[in-house]
Amino acid sequence: MFRLGLCWHPRCLVFRLWICGILLLGGGGGCNVPVPPATSVQASRDEEAFESLIVAIHERLHHMAEVAQWKWTHRQPIDDPDREAEMLQRIAQRAREKNLDVAWVQAVFRDQIAASKQVQREWFERFRQNAEGPYVYATTLERMRQQIDASNERLLSALAQLGPLDAQQRSRLRQRITEHLLRVGYSAEVCQLAVAFLNE
Repeated sequence: MFRLGLCWHPRCLVFRLWICGILLLGGGGGCNVPVPPATSVQASRDEEAFESLIVAIHERLHHMAEVAQWKWTHRQPIDDPDREAEMLQRIAQRAREKNLDVAWVQAVFRDQIAASKQVQREWFERFRQNAEGPYVYATTLERMRQQIDASNERLLSALAQLGPLDAQQRSRLRQRITEHLLRVGYSAEVCQLAVAFLNE
């Protein structure tokens, strides 16, 4: 028999690949291609959703240094109840449009507002200690608010991607967010406020 220099023993890899090719080309059922386990696929989706949320939370907090400088320069208080109430109303409307749990989304944003104000308080303390300011800005308060609103929208999208979380997922996400924020220089107090929604 003419063998083309190949091994046709049933245990040989060449033989198995040849059979696979015949089955695929001949419609005989195909070759079994390894498929990642469902748990592996879900874990990958979880990691992607976690990463999106971490980035969104970090991005929102990143704006607060500039906000604190503006408020310090213009002698404005950190707390702005009217702005916060208006923001939460708009977020509730956007949550409904995305078919998200409105109460949960608002709880997430209340915690992010609390974390943001803690960042501003820490900046105010630095300004007081160093007798800093006033600062000159290349942007306006309105522009800063637009940036925060854009970050809010990205945070909403990240929450929509996240979906319901079980206790183990909440714990893992809380740890991931905390580790990231600590690594980039935020205080433990800021971290605790930013992840409070995951404690429930």
